Amino acid sequence: MKTLDVRGLACPEPVLTVRRELEEMVTGTLQVMVNSGAAKDNITFMAKNLGWEIDVTDQEDYITLTLKK
Repeated sequence: MKTLDVRGLACPEPVLTVRRELEEMVTGTLQVMVNSGAAKDNITFMAKNLGWEIDVTDQEDYITLTLKK
């Protein structure tokens, strides 16, 4: 499982970073750490449109998105 930390990046950089990684992976599991609701929502929307399953876990200071395909 690969992990990306996109906390602190301004939109649209988190979405673009995750999209590039998903396009390279094709299948597998990617864990993404975000620290804003907008990044969570935008990455979730984009990943679902690309056919990935998303599991969202709220941590104390950030949100973890686990994307699987």
